[in-house]
Amino acid sequence: MCVNGREIIKRAKGKYKFGARMLEKVIEQDCGVHIPHNRIHQHSLSQEKSWSRGGDACRSNGRKVRGYSTDECLS
Repeated sequence: MCVNGREIIKRAKGKYKFGARMLEKVIEQDCGVHIPHNRIHQHSLSQEKSWSRGGDACRSNGRKVRGYSTDECLS
């Protein structure tokens, strides 16, 4: 993706605070440039990774990833 595309995504994300699919439509309407929502989403994820929690094993909602023990299973 070119630098202009990254700047457009960054500005639109800061201004509107929408998800990738909605930003796709907004960017196309405002700037006249079509950037696919999967590329917008990939860019957003790479930006979040650079200033997020680091490398610990957490899900996107912050919960730790763990399996069930036999005591917790109801079957």
